[in-house]
Amino acid sequence: MLMGAVLASLTGGFIVDFIGRRLAIVINSVVFLVGAIMLALAPSFAVLIVGRFIVGFGVSLSAIAECIYISEIAPAKRRGLLVSLNEVGICVGLLLAYSVNVLFIDLSNGWRYMFGL
Repeated sequence: MLMGAVLASLTGGFIVDFIGRRLAIVINSVVFLVGAIMLALAPSFAVLIVGRFIVGFGVSLSAIAECIYISEIAPAKRRGLLVSLNEVGICVGLLLAYSVNVLFIDLSNGWRYMFGL
């Protein structure tokens, strides 16, 4: 996952500038969906690694595109608040993901559900 994030952090700025912030966020949703499906249905360890790479790329690209997009469309008085709320949303999402993972930890192939969700 970190290797995908490193690649996106090196190229994400160029991608976002080339296709635009909003389109980058929309395309990145597809990247996340593809990565999650690959992780949930991975028949082998190699596919699992590729899926993690794709999700890592998506994480880093979203961190770039969303913050820039929010800071560009937000009024100057609310810019810091809205970017901070984005970061809070990410942290709450991580907390919910870990909480949901507890439900699947004892299931056979529960990791597939964890990655899929």
